[in-house]
Amino acid sequence: MKTYRHPSIFDSRSERRAIHDTGLGAGFPWMSLADSLGLIAALTIVAARVDMADPSQRMFVFALGAISTLVWLLFSQVKTLETIMKGRRTALVGVPVSAALIGGVTQFLGYESVAIIELALFTVAWTGVLIVSRLVYPLYRSVRTILVVGSPTFSNELELVPGYRVVRLDEPPDDFLGYDIVVSDPTEAYDAAWLRWMSHANMYGIKVLPAPLVFETLTGRVPFEMLDGRWAFDILNGRSPYRLWKRAFDVTAVVLTAPLSLLLAGIVSLIVLFDTGRPILFWQHRVGYGGRPFRMVKFRTMRTDAESNGDAFATMDDNRVTATGRFLRQYRLDEIPQLWNVLRGDMSVIGPRPEQLSFAKQFGGDIPLYDHRHSVAPGITGWAQVNDGYAASVDETRSKLRHDFFYVKHCSFHLDMLIVWRTIVTVMTGFGSR
Repeated sequence: MKTYRHPSIFDSRSERRAIHDTGLGAGFPWMSLADSLGLIAALTIVAARVDMADPSQRMFVFALGAISTLVWLLFSQVKTLETIMKGRRTALVGVPVSAALIGGVTQFLGYESVAIIELALFTVAWTGVLIVSRLVYPLYRSVRTILVVGSPTFSNELELVPGYRVVRLDEPPDDFLGYDIVVSDPTEAYDAAWLRWMSHANMYGIKVLPAPLVFETLTGRVPFEMLDGRWAFDILNGRSPYRLWKRAFDVTAVVLTAPLSLLLAGIVSLIVLFDTGRPILFWQHRVGYGGRPFRMVKFRTMRTDAESNGDAFATMDDNRVTATGRFLRQYRLDEIPQLWNVLRGDMSVIGPRPEQLSFAKQFGGDIPLYDHRHSVAPGITGWAQVNDGYAASVDETRSKLRHDFFYVKHCSFHLDMLIVWRTIVTVMTGFGSR
């Protein structure tokens, strides 16, 4: 018989196991079937283009299939809380590209001509299936019911999460029917009736999970209202070995994209020069890693006298922004020079946006734990930017900070890849620009 444990003493591994046991990962088998069919279809396309009577080409197709299967199995072990609760396994979308790259390198090292077109078709076909299946799955997934015990101040935000129905009760119900998850407040002292009901719910297979964990997982934000106890400790002491690799990834990304970024930088420089004259670049002191200031650079998008009255938030339809500057901001072209900051080590490609010194001092006094966002290097793009856009007030900054804390706590390769994908969508749509 299972015994009840208060959610506040769950460790990370048991939390993942608990969420997985709720059945919220029920979409995994369907995703696996779709992934397998997509792989078969992609390999069929490749096989139709090569001469299968040729042993070397036949071996190439078989090797590509074996490599793809191994990479898929490796990526399938990435089970973040977001992945488990939403059941879509978004990390696997990167498998086709990874498998094609490994296949191409293997073929090159074997002194064979690389089948670039075939590998491209393979990647596009399989990636297309993976994306479509993950977009379609939520449309047919049944709505899950979350029972919130008591009235946490942020429970109304859970009601905005698509695919979930939130029920709030102050007293234990008479049965356990119709509930997929029970959400409790780990800081609240429940009476004997609630503890008895939650204990029996746990034995009946309805997992009792801490409210901050569920909120973080479904919204991608850390709730300020419950930043105490072990949840605050996780933020203050969260460390990930992945952070040691981020610097290498940053430098590699800048070097690989240098031809394109230098070309774009040259074009944008000429546009700014002919439109508004010198200076082309704008330098400003920002707060970096560990709270240390640095000089951030970007293309100038405002009038030269924009800060004559002191620092100010950029707002919608800000009259300080030039016509050209508005276009550059919309598609984030003004931030290309910050790749120089990345090379210098002042910034990372991905992380919380660096704040101006005066604003950082103000927010540090107004918002609890604000300074802890400086425990990771600031980034050109980040989790807050792809969710909230740019902040233009203390209230918007407070909202963004909850996303920043989520990134600090859950910093990982999977989360960075998700941010990269959402950044591409953001740039294409101009979301959040000011």
